[in-house]
Amino acid sequence: MDGICGAVLKKIEALGTVGRYFIVSEEEFLECFPEGAERSGTELKKALESLAAEGFIDVKYSGGGMFCVALIKNYVPEEPAETEKRKPNPYYPLFFYAFAGGAAGGIVTALFALLFLLC
Repeated sequence: MDGICGAVLKKIEALGTVGRYFIVSEEEFLECFPEGAERSGTELKKALESLAAEGFIDVKYSGGGMFCVALIKNYVPEEPAETEKRKPNPYYPLFFYAFAGGAAGGIVTALFALLFLLC
């Protein structure tokens, strides 16, 4: 969603509730445009048509600088997809086997030392 559509949708969400029609002047919409954006009626109409096509609003009528609009659904930003799932550490099993091998070697050495001392 571009900046103008987002600003217009925020204005509509601030003025009304879901499912209720209300009248907004063109000047009110143009005031909410982001800095640097072209503030014209054609840009506003493009934004309203885009929001209506995406199913966020419904425009009942427009004329004379007035718009009758209703918010159909609130905008919920999409969460960014998790690009990479956490992979298991490949060195964890190696650490375990090295530790177990060292412990087993120590036990075998201790048993040999014990056998030679008893004999």
